[in-house]
Amino acid sequence: MNYISGELVQVGDFVWWNEYLATGRVVRILKSPDDFLSYGLDEPSILICYDGSNSYNGLFVAYPERVIQEGDEVCLISDEEASSISEVLLQASQSFGTDVSDATFGVFRCKDSNDKFVWKVIAYSGGIERESVFVEKT
Repeated sequence: MNYISGELVQVGDFVWWNEYLATGRVVRILKSPDDFLSYGLDEPSILICYDGSNSYNGLFVAYPERVIQEGDEVCLISDEEASSISEVLLQASQSFGTDVSDATFGVFRCKDSNDKFVWKVIAYSGGIERESVFVEKT
């Protein structure tokens, strides 16, 4: 299974999904009917964990292989983008109102009331959203 760029999809890939609005890690590649049918899917797909746990036991979204190969709905995050996301996480960690040391984090881009992109960082605990903060970083 390949991204539209031609690069091979691999477990552990750090990716954009939802048209560059969300980040996650590929945690499963479901190629055989036994695999994808066991998740209630009807075609080869990948599972992307978006809660920061990097586990297929965490919160995940499924994307069919045909969607990955036809467009840029899912694509690899570059090293430069990963560095920027790390800075966002660091800034967010200083903004949470509660202790989130045991939390996992999801990172999403959204628009504020001025139609400007901001980062939303969500702290999850046990797969449940505990707290979120917004970070203004380009």
